Formats: sequence, structure tokens, C-alpha cells
Amino acid sequence: MNQFPVNQHRRFLRVHTIMAAAIVALGIATGHQQLLGQPPASQRRDEIFHSFPRVMLVSRDPVQVELALTTTQKQAVKGLLDELRPTIVEARKDGDSDKLLRIVTSASVSLAGLLSDDQNARLNEIFIQANGPNALLDAQVSKRLELTDDQIKLLAAARDVNQRSYAEVKAAQGNFRDLSKARRLELANQYAEIRRQAIERMLSILSEAQRERVQAMKGAKFQLPVSISGGSTVQPTAWAPW
Repeated sequence: MNQFPVNQHRRFLRVHTIMAAAIVALGIATGHQQLLGQPPASQRRDEIFHSFPRVMLVSRDPVQVELALTTTQKQAVKGLLDELRPTIVEARKDGDSDKLLRIVTSASVSLAGLLSDDQNARLNEIFIQANGPNALLDAQVSKRLELTDDQIKLLAAARDVNQRSYAEVKAAQGNFRDLSKARRLELANQYAEIRRQAIERMLSILSEAQRERVQAMKGAKFQLPVSISGGSTVQPTAWAPW
């Protein structure tokens, strides 16, 4: 079983999750992340508890290569990010998580219009790989899986349990730099078990047919950039039993 990367100085609030996702989407370079008050990629928590919007993913060079973006498309993506950045900063300053979510959702719609059908299809596969079981709560993904309203509510509740489980271990962790190697290994094992349970918990809400469908929806394995996968060489596509 792959291990969680142990990250530092992150709070486990849902509002913060939405804001962090939005800010990371627009603060692509480490310098921009620090300017906007966000830690560098190596300090972000594991992708299973985070959201990586499509607009952030497609801004990364390896993803652009995978999608074979043209120079015009790359410029359009950059223009979209530049246009959104001021509204993201304003919404974050106001603590308006609903507005941030609307901005990211709107950006995904605008982005889809910049890509071909094949590019959108591959980006959606990468999106599922990058976001783990939390991708099940994405509107496009849940629609393709034909999730019921009850299933969506159960998935949201399961995600909250996952986050609380991680937060409890993180709160008891202490200063990571002061920990012994033995304690770090113990924590890594704890995070790995939380990860396993989190995946199992969310997948158990799907029918067998839906589980098979989401497996197919992941597509061919994509080597995510290290900065997207939480500063770890562990790849999200190694999730089991997903």
C-alpha cells in the first residue's frame, strides 16, 4: 500500500479546501503561491483530501504535452488564468467559499470550450486520477456515473469522515521536524491506513457497475507532476481497490 506524504501546516476545514483549490489553480508557480499566502506544493496535503480543478491541471506543462495543446490553446489557458486571478483573490479575501466554488466551476466550463472533444476526454481522465475518490463528487463525474441524490449525500458525508480521520492524526502529530524516524514511519503507516479506509468507504457507496465504470473512466495511467501529487513520487493511480 502506498503511503501518505506527511505534509505540514494545513488546516482541515472544508471552506479552506475550496479556497486552497481555487488559489492553487491560479497561483501556479511557487512564488505565486507564497504571494497569495499558500505554502509550496511540497507542503500540500495528499490528493485524496484535496481538489485539483481541471483549469489547474491543464496549466501544468506535462498535462499540456499529454493533451498536445497548440500554442494558441496554451495562450488561451494562460489568458483564462490571468482573467480569473483577481476575482479569486477578492473572493478569498472576503472568505466567500461559495463564490470561489462558482469561479472554479465556471472556469471548467470555459476551459472545455478551449479544448477538443478528445482533449476534454483525456483531461477528465487525468482529473479523476489526480483527485482520487473525491472526484466522485464532481458534477461531470457523478452525472456520468448516474449517481443518485442519496449516493451524493453519502459520498459527501464519507469525505467528511475521511477528513476528520486525517485531521485527528495530524493534530496529534506535533512538529514534523522534531519527530524521530520511527515516529515518522508510524505516522506514514497511519496515513496509509486512513487512505485505504477512505477509498474503501467511498467506493462502497457505488454499485458494482458504477465501480467498474469509474475504473474505466480513469483511462490510461498518467504520470502526474510531483507538485500535483503532494510533493511525493507516489502516484494516485496506485489506489487500491480503486
